[in-house]
Amino acid sequence: MGQVWLGMSDELWEEVYQVVGRLMKTMNLPHWRIKLSREPDDEDTGASIHPIDGQWVATMKLGIYWHTMTVADKRNSLVHELIHVHLQPMNDVMRLGLPVILGQPIYNTLWEPFRQQNEYAVDAISRFITEMIEWDGAFEPKDEEEL
Repeated sequence: MGQVWLGMSDELWEEVYQVVGRLMKTMNLPHWRIKLSREPDDEDTGASIHPIDGQWVATMKLGIYWHTMTVADKRNSLVHELIHVHLQPMNDVMRLGLPVILGQPIYNTLWEPFRQQNEYAVDAISRFITEMIEWDGAFEPKDEEEL
């Protein structure tokens, strides 16, 4: 298959796949199925997660420049998105319930500030968790002898 996009070799994809699998166990997400998309996220972001309503399934997309990020930022981006998976049921209460219960105008007023505060919290929590995880060399450059 070669490169999916510039810098994203099959070897790097396999490493991401393995790391996400380990993170799901570490972060207690056994009931979720995370699909890794081979299409880059078209936004200027490290990664994104896209849960499917009513299922324990989500698609994770890496940013188009993910492969150029530092090792620490690569790791943090994966942890960050998996925290979003934990918070998805809470988000759904707001996203799906608020317009029905209180009406669309109130939803329109509250959703974006709620989403932004959620993002700030996830970012802070992910940085802490990323530092606590044993990474076993994930995403670190390989010695030339190993190549």
